[in-house]
Amino acid sequence: MTNLTQLQRIKNKLRRDKMITRNQCLNVFPAITRLSAHIQTLEEMGWTFETENFRGDYRYFLKEAPPEQIKLL
Repeated sequence: MTNLTQLQRIKNKLRRDKMITRNQCLNVFPAITRLSAHIQTLEEMGWTFETENFRGDYRYFLKEAPPEQIKLL
């Protein structure tokens, strides 16, 4: 079992599904309560999103993500 950080879990979900919502995040990853702060961090890293408020739930749609960086040992 790997111990992923909150940001890594969010990145994996976005790369896989191209979308994440605040409520979905609270249900799937209960420890992640401040999704918007993580989205802001990703934007500072070059990720771009389209955001919408749908019935009180914030949805973040991935528009573009930097290529994954592979760590070399």
